[in-house]
Amino acid sequence: MEFQEIAVFLSKFYIWEILIMLIAIGLTFIFRIPIKRKAFKLQEKYGVDKSMLTQITAIIPYILCLLMVFILYWYRAGFIDKLDSLEYTSIITEGILLGSGAIGLYEAVKKIIKGQKAIHEKKLNIKIEKIEAQKREEAQKKTSPYRVKEK
Repeated sequence: MEFQEIAVFLSKFYIWEILIMLIAIGLTFIFRIPIKRKAFKLQEKYGVDKSMLTQITAIIPYILCLLMVFILYWYRAGFIDKLDSLEYTSIITEGILLGSGAIGLYEAVKKIIKGQKAIHEKKLNIKIEKIEAQKREEAQKKTSPYRVKEK
């Protein structure tokens, strides 16, 4: 199967657009990491609220989707030298729509990950509490004045 046939198949079922959204989500997760690290450092150093710095992550999917849609339209036009023939209103419209979809999916995935993390932490805390309770009981048995002497 040649690349042209694959490209036609991807265009026919809007798979390019789905790929653009998935790539935007993945890159947003990747770009978010250094932004959050820098925000925590600045918060510790200067006392700046980190949410002011991390709010930029909300526009990253829009920027990425607009850029990728532009490249997609440019590819469909055959990478011509003059960019005047591209339909910029369609590029902007589709980029904003895909960016909105990417933000929605990004937030949903983020909530799912956060929920799974909370469930895991809760299970871990329950295990730690059980171990600590056992240790307290053992310590109480050893220090209790009414303990039974073992033979």
